[in-house]
Amino acid sequence: MKRKIFVFIFLVIFVLITFFFISGLGYDEAVSVKEFNRSGGERTQRNSFVIGKLSTISFDFFTIADLEFPEEKIEYMFEKNELSLSNYAVGDAVLVESSYDKERQSMKASNIETVNLNRALRHLEARKPLLKPGKTSELSNDTFMITLENIGIKTIKYEDLYDENFGYSLIYKLNDELYPFHPIEDFVKIEPGDLIEVEFPISVNMLSEMRKGENVITFIWAQKSLYDNNFKSILESEPIEVILEDSI
Repeated sequence: MKRKIFVFIFLVIFVLITFFFISGLGYDEAVSVKEFNRSGGERTQRNSFVIGKLSTISFDFFTIADLEFPEEKIEYMFEKNELSLSNYAVGDAVLVESSYDKERQSMKASNIETVNLNRALRHLEARKPLLKPGKTSELSNDTFMITLENIGIKTIKYEDLYDENFGYSLIYKLNDELYPFHPIEDFVKIEPGDLIEVEFPISVNMLSEMRKGENVITFIWAQKSLYDNNFKSILESEPIEVILEDSI
């Protein structure tokens, strides 16, 4: 009798472990809807894994929205005899496996499963691009030299710095007032763990905003959705005190 109980418990544990790994298939590779759309993921030849929230369900297609930026969406087609959505409802957090159907020029879903919302958010949070600005020198010849360190797990491209209406941007705060970032030298990309030094030119407009005496400038890696009025600070440099010379 004890042997049968032991075998039964072992089988239950085995099934639970198997289910855990199967249900987590592709989770480590999963990206947000926004990341998928921005990366041109529909052009990839391999299967894609995307986490989002079901926003519409129809006869032969469904749509998921980004968990953080609901204005970003992906529409999937599916075959009823291959995939059933009868147990799903609008608002469910899901992980979708799909591939691009060249003939229909659409994403075709091959698998869908519900996911724990908190776990999904933690996973996506870890995938966010994280650029830490730092101070290296004071104002000299109308320029700053600042450092940019990629402390996340994603490569950060130069064009990511200027997405001011959606996503991430490098901006600055001068005397407690925020300003959009203006161009610096093109570093192309910064790989995870890399730190580079770049030149930040002081524009005429910026100089006109400074008064003679003490000024404080802070560089900020920030995030913004279309629903946000202002950028939300993620990482900030140490404040840099600037004293303008009479000659400036």
